[in-house]
Amino acid sequence: MPPGSSVLEAQDTGNCGRAPLPAAGLPAGAAYHIVAHQDGGTLNDYVQAATLVSALPAAAQTRPAGGGSWTAVPGGYAVPAAVFDQGAGGNVLHLWEDGGARITSLIYGSATGQLLGVCEATAFPDGTMLAEVSALAYSGTVLVGVTQLT
Repeated sequence: MPPGSSVLEAQDTGNCGRAPLPAAGLPAGAAYHIVAHQDGGTLNDYVQAATLVSALPAAAQTRPAGGGSWTAVPGGYAVPAAVFDQGAGGNVLHLWEDGGARITSLIYGSATGQLLGVCEATAFPDGTMLAEVSALAYSGTVLVGVTQLT
Protein backbone atom coordinates (compact mmCIF):
# COMPACT_ATOMS: atom_id res chain seq x y z
CA MET A 1 0.00 0.00 0.00
CA PRO A 2 1.27 3.48 -0.70
CA PRO A 3 2.59 5.61 2.20
CA GLY A 4 -0.16 7.57 3.90
CA SER A 5 -2.88 5.15 2.88
CA SER A 6 -5.28 3.60 5.35
CA VAL A 7 -6.85 0.24 6.04
CA LEU A 8 -10.56 -0.02 6.71
CA GLU A 9 -11.02 -3.17 8.76
CA ALA A 10 -14.45 -4.72 9.08
CA GLN A 11 -15.39 -7.63 11.28
CA ASP A 12 -16.07 -10.79 9.29
CA THR A 13 -18.06 -13.84 10.38
CA GLY A 14 -15.81 -16.15 8.31
CA ASN A 15 -12.76 -18.12 9.44
CA CYS A 16 -10.37 -15.17 9.40
CA GLY A 17 -12.33 -12.98 11.83
CA ARG A 18 -11.52 -9.71 10.07
CA ALA A 19 -11.52 -8.45 6.51
CA PRO A 20 -8.79 -5.96 5.63
CA LEU A 21 -9.96 -3.47 3.01
CA PRO A 22 -7.10 -1.28 1.71
CA ALA A 23 -8.11 2.32 1.04
CA ALA A 24 -6.38 5.69 0.67
CA GLY A 25 -7.30 9.24 1.71
CA LEU A 26 -9.78 8.45 4.49
CA PRO A 27 -10.00 11.50 6.79
CA ALA A 28 -10.75 11.02 10.48
CA GLY A 29 -14.32 11.60 11.64
CA ALA A 30 -15.95 11.01 8.25
CA ALA A 31 -18.74 8.50 7.58
CA TYR A 32 -17.81 5.42 5.53
CA HIS A 33 -19.96 2.83 3.82
CA ILE A 34 -18.93 -0.81 3.40
CA VAL A 35 -20.91 -2.50 0.65
CA ALA A 36 -20.68 -6.29 0.66
CA HIS A 37 -21.80 -8.02 -2.53
CA GLN A 38 -21.55 -11.63 -3.60
CA ASP A 39 -21.09 -12.40 -7.28
CA GLY A 40 -22.68 -15.59 -8.54
CA GLY A 41 -24.17 -18.27 -6.34
CA THR A 42 -27.79 -19.30 -5.93
CA LEU A 43 -30.81 -17.83 -4.18
CA ASN A 44 -29.71 -19.70 -1.03
CA ASP A 45 -26.34 -17.87 -0.92
CA TYR A 46 -26.01 -14.61 0.97
CA VAL A 47 -23.50 -12.15 2.39
CA GLN A 48 -23.37 -12.02 6.19
CA ALA A 49 -21.60 -9.58 8.51
CA ALA A 50 -21.41 -9.35 12.30
CA THR A 51 -23.49 -6.57 13.87
CA LEU A 52 -23.71 -4.94 17.27
CA VAL A 53 -26.54 -2.97 18.84
CA SER A 54 -25.72 0.77 18.92
CA ALA A 55 -22.11 0.19 17.83
CA LEU A 56 -22.23 3.29 15.65
CA PRO A 57 -24.46 6.35 15.36
CA ALA A 58 -25.96 5.07 12.08
CA ALA A 59 -27.74 1.74 11.66
CA ALA A 60 -26.59 -0.85 9.13
CA GLN A 61 -28.65 -0.99 5.96
CA THR A 62 -29.66 -3.81 3.65
CA ARG A 63 -31.38 -4.19 0.29
CA PRO A 64 -32.57 -7.08 -1.88
CA ALA A 65 -29.93 -8.82 -4.02
CA GLY A 66 -31.77 -7.77 -7.18
CA GLY A 67 -31.60 -4.07 -6.27
CA GLY A 68 -34.11 -1.70 -4.75
CA SER A 69 -34.07 0.71 -1.83
CA TRP A 70 -31.69 0.57 1.13
CA THR A 71 -33.50 -0.04 4.44
CA ALA A 72 -32.11 0.40 7.97
CA VAL A 73 -31.68 -2.85 9.91
CA PRO A 74 -34.27 -2.85 12.75
CA GLY A 75 -33.12 -2.37 16.33
CA GLY A 76 -30.25 0.04 15.64
CA TYR A 77 -27.75 -2.66 14.68
CA ALA A 78 -24.54 -1.48 13.04
CA VAL A 79 -21.45 -3.17 11.53
CA PRO A 80 -18.39 -2.55 13.73
CA ALA A 81 -15.41 -1.25 11.74
CA ALA A 82 -12.14 0.51 12.48
CA VAL A 83 -9.83 2.69 10.39
CA PHE A 84 -6.08 2.47 10.96
CA ASP A 85 -3.62 4.96 9.48
CA GLN A 86 -0.71 2.50 9.43
CA GLY A 87 1.19 4.59 11.94
CA ALA A 88 3.87 2.73 13.88
CA GLY A 89 2.76 0.97 17.05
CA GLY A 90 0.91 -2.12 18.17
CA ASN A 91 0.87 -5.57 16.64
CA VAL A 92 1.00 -6.16 12.90
CA LEU A 93 -2.52 -7.20 11.84
CA HIS A 94 -2.28 -7.76 8.09
CA LEU A 95 0.40 -8.33 5.46
CA TRP A 96 -0.07 -7.77 1.71
CA GLU A 97 2.17 -9.56 -0.78
CA ASP A 98 2.25 -10.11 -4.54
CA GLY A 99 0.33 -6.93 -5.33
CA GLY A 100 -2.52 -7.88 -2.98
CA ALA A 101 -2.94 -11.43 -4.34
CA ARG A 102 -1.80 -12.84 -0.98
CA ILE A 103 -3.10 -11.47 2.31
CA THR A 104 -2.11 -12.72 5.76
CA SER A 105 -4.15 -11.76 8.85
CA LEU A 106 -2.76 -12.29 12.35
CA ILE A 107 -5.13 -12.85 15.30
CA TYR A 108 -4.02 -11.94 18.83
CA GLY A 109 -5.50 -12.72 22.25
CA SER A 110 -7.04 -9.57 23.73
CA ALA A 111 -6.03 -10.43 27.30
CA THR A 112 -2.57 -11.90 26.64
CA GLY A 113 -1.49 -10.20 23.43
CA GLN A 114 -0.19 -13.58 22.24
CA LEU A 115 -0.47 -14.53 18.59
CA LEU A 116 -3.33 -17.07 18.52
CA GLY A 117 -3.85 -17.71 14.85
CA VAL A 118 -2.91 -16.95 11.27
CA CYS A 119 -5.22 -16.75 8.26
CA GLU A 120 -3.55 -16.78 4.85
CA ALA A 121 -5.51 -16.18 1.64
CA THR A 122 -4.16 -16.39 -1.90
CA ALA A 123 -6.10 -15.28 -4.98
CA PHE A 124 -5.29 -16.93 -8.30
CA PRO A 125 -5.63 -15.36 -11.78
CA ASP A 126 -8.64 -17.58 -12.61
CA GLY A 127 -10.59 -16.06 -9.67
CA THR A 128 -10.25 -19.01 -7.29
CA MET A 129 -8.97 -18.47 -3.76
CA LEU A 130 -7.14 -20.66 -1.28
CA ALA A 131 -7.50 -19.86 2.44
CA GLU A 132 -5.67 -21.58 5.27
CA VAL A 133 -6.20 -21.01 8.98
CA SER A 134 -3.71 -22.11 11.64
CA ALA A 135 -4.12 -22.00 15.42
CA LEU A 136 -1.19 -21.63 17.81
CA ALA A 137 -1.08 -23.33 21.24
CA TYR A 138 0.91 -22.13 24.25
CA SER A 139 2.00 -23.46 27.61
CA GLY A 140 2.20 -20.23 29.55
CA THR A 141 4.20 -17.99 27.24
CA VAL A 142 5.96 -20.82 25.36
CA LEU A 143 4.68 -21.82 21.92
CA VAL A 144 4.07 -25.59 22.00
CA GLY A 145 2.15 -26.29 18.80
CA VAL A 146 0.62 -25.14 15.55
CA THR A 147 -2.52 -26.78 14.16
CA GLN A 148 -3.77 -26.21 10.61
CA LEU A 149 -7.57 -25.87 10.78
CA THR A 150 -8.37 -25.65 7.07
